[in-house]
Amino acid sequence: MSQENLFKAINPVKFVLDHLEKNVRPDGREFNEFRATIINKDSISRAEGSALVKIGNTTVLCGIKAELAEPDNIDQNIGFIVPNIELSKLCSPKYRAIGVSVDSQVMSQTIFNIIVNSECIDPADLCIAKGKLVWVLYCDLVCLDDDGSVLDVAILALSTALKSLKLPKVDFDIDTKVIKVNDKIRSPLKLKCLPVASSFIIFENDYLLVDPSSDEENIADTTVTVSTSDGKINYIHQPGGNSIEPAKFDNIVRQAINREKYIKSLLDSI
Repeated sequence: MSQENLFKAINPVKFVLDHLEKNVRPDGREFNEFRATIINKDSISRAEGSALVKIGNTTVLCGIKAELAEPDNIDQNIGFIVPNIELSKLCSPKYRAIGVSVDSQVMSQTIFNIIVNSECIDPADLCIAKGKLVWVLYCDLVCLDDDGSVLDVAILALSTALKSLKLPKVDFDIDTKVIKVNDKIRSPLKLKCLPVASSFIIFENDYLLVDPSSDEENIADTTVTVSTSDGKINYIHQPGGNSIEPAKFDNIVRQAINREKYIKSLLDSI
């Protein structure tokens, strides 16, 4: 172990602070600099929609499996979207080795909240026959490497997978209840927008850092993720921490909106 890594292991807070006082982050980035983003669409051939996204070293794979089901008894003309993310010890030692962790459950719910609040999908578009048949989109996400801002990467992977999604043509006979699926005729899902999540940390109640790495997240006073679509906030996730000053929050929102514009330009190019 090098002397620098030893100091980092012994006193991680002082290690980060020493860098920030020199106006540079431990990985060489500026305070408002995001890591490189790589998007690979249609990564899983057997999925209806899929994507592999990497921001820095943080990597998430998303595959969408569409299944037919009966609608809910109350809302009979809407389908379902069911996101689930796997966070295991393979992607980071901070997670449990086996079984479904609380972290996975909390993040899966947060992903669902972002998708619902962004209104990127109209659940009625997933209805085939009112009260009889709807689509259920099982969105399975696997974190392959968690080096910080995993929620941002997961939302981008899911948004990209939804963009690549193509559903087969389905004919349903109400009288005979016979279902005919034509896999040769597929149509993309109508998307009203694509949410983009951007995470930030506040350190020592002073330093504001975008797209935090895992090391930076571990020493943060406050972590907040802002999800935007079409230049508007659709969800804010702040798991504890301190209250954020209005001026700092305005700065966070501005950077999140600019980040969304950049990500949309990437998505439009693939």
